[in-house]
Formats: sequence, structure tokens, C-alpha cells
Amino acid sequence: VALAGRIPVKVNLEGGEIKIGDPITSSSEPGVGRKASVSGRIVGYALENLSQATTTPGVKDKIMLFK
Repeated sequence: VALAGRIPVKVNLEGGEIKIGDPITSSSEPGVGRKASVSGRIVGYALENLSQATTTPGVKDKIMLFK
């Protein structure tokens, strides 16, 4: 649990490629975030990019998030 600052978060590409500054929300997979595509609650903002080219098959990818 983090209250504020930079935190590592597991993410997937369910909402599309993640770019720096994109809002991150919860995905359909428990404990994993995704890019927010509509207005609503968010966990924080991405501090790193994540695309299909940078993902690792079979491994949960993590990015730094600003909360």
C-alpha cells in the first residue's frame, strides 16, 4: 500500500499502450492496472512507457506510477 509518491505497479495492455503521463486504473485482472480510457477513478499516472514491443510474454510487467 502506498499513499503518495513513486510506486511500482503491475500493468497490462488491456486499455492499450501506456505512455508517460497516462492515467492508470484497475483492470479486469485483480491486482493489475491498465490505461484508463474513460473518465473515472484512477490509481495514478504512468512515469514509464509500456507497449507490445516492451512486454515480456508470461511475466507481469511493472511500471513506475506517480500517485
